[in-house]
Amino acid sequence: MNDSTFWRLLDELDWDQQGNDDRVVAPVLRALTRLPQKEIESFQQILARKLYALDGRAWAREIGSGWWGGTNPVSVDEFLYARCAALTNGREQYEALLRDPTQMPKDLEFESLLYIAPKAWEATTGKEWGLVTDVSYETYSNRAGWPPADPEPEVPHARPRGQVQGIVRWEHGKHATRRLIRALIKGEIEHPVLSAYLAETGRVLVMTPGSGVEPPHEPDQPKRGPAPPWRAAIRLWTVEAGREDRQPSGLQAVIELRRVSPSEVSADLVAVEPISG
Repeated sequence: MNDSTFWRLLDELDWDQQGNDDRVVAPVLRALTRLPQKEIESFQQILARKLYALDGRAWAREIGSGWWGGTNPVSVDEFLYARCAALTNGREQYEALLRDPTQMPKDLEFESLLYIAPKAWEATTGKEWGLVTDVSYETYSNRAGWPPADPEPEVPHARPRGQVQGIVRWEHGKHATRRLIRALIKGEIEHPVLSAYLAETGRVLVMTPGSGVEPPHEPDQPKRGPAPPWRAAIRLWTVEAGREDRQPSGLQAVIELRRVSPSEVSADLVAVEPISG
């Protein structure tokens, strides 16, 4: 696969379905499943290289609320997903972004881009995806983009939108859930069970990878009366301080979601509890 084919495939993203990432990527997924297996692998290789090229302080500094400054300047997951969003804007804007990092999209993410090729592979082969790309798209992989530097000033970001005693509000249930987990990671929301676990193990809370922060689908809204709540149980992941060995913990965050307006969903941390079984 060449660059032109790669960008033509990304042009197939269906933004009329915005708000449902599976539907947005569906045309690209269908197109990939019609290609030979080597082309599916090539798509992921090109994707990794383009994400790797944006992995640097100059672009991270421009992503919006995910840039914190200080000694731990950026959310590694948020920066990765922001780079994914940058690619969905197309070839012309991507190439302009390489020249001018200030054009980085602000507070936008599109994590689902990472999983199109693995899903196409599994659909066509019936086998688990196991490709290791030539370069890693994970944040901090591009050493040239992160030369040694003095810590930058911490950014005094506002608390998550609408947060009141552990409640986060966002447009969609998925986004509200993810923002609540990030608030836990940053210590903006606390829970005694989680605090005790982290203190005992010496580990650090990190973002749940992949689709692990995908809550159940929002229930249909009644024509009259209050909207019914729904719940998500999100497994919490941690790393040993100073390392990158992200591992699932034995705890899950129980989050209650509720549609509070046509443009907002609230996410309320109900409990942090051991995972049974």
